[in-house]
Amino acid sequence: MLFIESPGGVGFSSDTNPEINYNDRQTADDCFVAIKDFMWNVAPEFTNRALYISGESYAGKYVPDLAVRIIDHNRLQNVTYINLKGILIGNPIMSFLNDSLARMRIQYMIDHDFFS
Repeated sequence: MLFIESPGGVGFSSDTNPEINYNDRQTADDCFVAIKDFMWNVAPEFTNRALYISGESYAGKYVPDLAVRIIDHNRLQNVTYINLKGILIGNPIMSFLNDSLARMRIQYMIDHDFFS
């Protein structure tokens, strides 16, 4: 099991570089590079094993982006470079229509007694 924090520089990791570009495309590219480096350089014994990507919440956006990045790369290489078998997303954010993300944040704060 490999844990990758996304995007880099958040959560348990930190970054003081103001040049870091935090967006969904860059996050997918960074995660792809990390997985590729891990599987081919750090632990090559995992190269041919099945890969399942999972996440929660905003993973509803970045897990599918990463999966598409892997699939596109495999297609361009005309070989199964990374053996992606599936994705799992818990409590995902799937839509940004009608400001649904902001409304969910308000409901979260109500549900967790931030205010009445």
